Amino acid sequence: MNDCGPFATAIILNAILDLNLHGGSLALDMNHIRWRGLLPVFRRIPKWATFPWGVVDVIKEYGLPASWKCCGRISNLFTNLLEDKISIVIVGEWKPLWAHYLVLVEYHPEKGFGFIDPALPAAKVTWKELGEFHRLWKNYGNMFITVPATITPKRV
Repeated sequence: MNDCGPFATAIILNAILDLNLHGGSLALDMNHIRWRGLLPVFRRIPKWATFPWGVVDVIKEYGLPASWKCCGRISNLFTNLLEDKISIVIVGEWKPLWAHYLVLVEYHPEKGFGFIDPALPAAKVTWKELGEFHRLWKNYGNMFITVPATITPKRV
């Protein structure tokens, strides 16, 4: 299953908006093109890869501000943690080819970054040492999505 992007999105929306979205249902919805005026938004390659702008598009549909960026820095992730913003990062390898979305929730000087991994059945923190994380993150252009965690959402 390649639904980590939709599952990470559901984790964020459920946490902030107190919803009960299922990542699998969100994945099916994200398989379809959305039209924003005259422009199509391809959120994911059906049943395979989810684009970061696709995650942002879904989060915005629920009335939350969100943005994505490539070429980020570790300092961006620390700033988000300090400013009560949620970061979703994309990590992976090119050989063998894989990519994965992780929700950043904390940092520990000895353990590294703590993530909620949407591939796991329970919401527990998994740790990635800073050097290993940076290597895996760099492989996908240091991309990350930012969502403020302390806002009053408006459903659109």
